[in-house]
Amino acid sequence: MCAGSTTDVGLNILFFYLLNLKNNLSVVIGARCLEVGIWGCFKNVEINMLDIQDEDYKRVTMREAREIADQAKEMCDKVLEILDGR
Repeated sequence: MCAGSTTDVGLNILFFYLLNLKNNLSVVIGARCLEVGIWGCFKNVEINMLDIQDEDYKRVTMREAREIADQAKEMCDKVLEILDGR
């Protein structure tokens, strides 16, 4: 899947910076901001789906939005785990 390969590249870049940063707090704040921003997008999709009548579209869209939000949470947790090990 194309998004997976983009995510892998993003993680590799992030890990490079994590290994070279002296200030972990900035990385923690950045990771949390990204996670919360994506969660906010998910909640926006969830609210907008209330007005949609096409149940198939709603199901597919909500599943995709939930997967993205879950992935953001997992990646944030990975960043925090790496920082805890430093």
